[in-house]
Amino acid sequence: MSNFKVGDVVERVTPGGISGLPLGQQGIVVDVVWGGMAVRIKGFGHWLHQTSTLKHAEQDDPLPPAPESVRYYTVPSKTQYLDILPNEFGEVEIRSILPDFASYNYLTPDAALQLAHDLRRMAMDIKRKERQG
Repeated sequence: MSNFKVGDVVERVTPGGISGLPLGQQGIVVDVVWGGMAVRIKGFGHWLHQTSTLKHAEQDDPLPPAPESVRYYTVPSKTQYLDILPNEFGEVEIRSILPDFASYNYLTPDAALQLAHDLRRMAMDIKRKERQG
């Protein structure tokens, strides 16, 4: 059994028959079938590829590039905002700028990831409650 999922980029590493993804070529998984024993690959219709003939393909950078910095305005007048940027110490710096005051917070990369996950869950919960009325 494999751990392939929809959207994974895979590469054929052993011959798999007369059709399907050619040996050494890469493709994108569009469906996982038979309990993970086979996958369908984009551009190859209903042809099933045994997962034992595939491996995860190496990708240069599977994520889009990170921004240099980001500014979030907290009020419509644009007098209050947050600046988020990496600093020279390998931390994520959060600058909170108010008309007469500024504060700075520093997070490790792991703490910044946790904050991002927590913010997303909080925002999704608020949106869910708004939809329910």
